[in-house]
Amino acid sequence: MGSNSWRPLKADSSLSSIPVIFLTSVEDGDARGRELGAVGYVTKPVRADRLLSIVAQHVPGGAIPIG
Repeated sequence: MGSNSWRPLKADSSLSSIPVIFLTSVEDGDARGRELGAVGYVTKPVRADRLLSIVAQHVPGGAIPIG
């Protein structure tokens, strides 16, 4: 889902509180992602520790290990 695709989701009051984390191959888009309302920006290849750190910051219970 590109940045243009998720804007309507952020505009929907029932969905606007859901944190968005961009996953992309573009290295220098962190500022652009935050400008669009994303709480995090992860580049491919994904480092699990980076992704889990962002999830832990923005999702209740996100710091609880899976498994």
